[in-house]
Amino acid sequence: MIRRYSLFVLVVLVFAANAFAATTVRGRVLAADGTPYPSAAVTLRSASGAKTPAVYTDHEGMFYVTNVAPGAYTMVVRTNRSETPFNVSAQPKPYSDLPPVRVR
Repeated sequence: MIRRYSLFVLVVLVFAANAFAATTVRGRVLAADGTPYPSAAVTLRSASGAKTPAVYTDHEGMFYVTNVAPGAYTMVVRTNRSETPFNVSAQPKPYSDLPPVRVR
């Protein structure tokens, strides 16, 4: 009986850890001509309206948003010329890789 209870508790803990695991969302921002867009501000907004702090793309247009709960988000990319929203999804794994996005 104690073994069954212990196994049950272990299974519940594993599922709970996966459900609340944070991920890193990473991706790349490109200009309309396909070149990397450095210094673009990237934020994620959840359905409830909570926003992540802004991160900025590096010289290759890459960005990393850490400690993101799995789920659906609106990613907003702000440049000196535009502000563009994209619908994205954070997966429950160490990294959620997004396809490159193009902005003006």
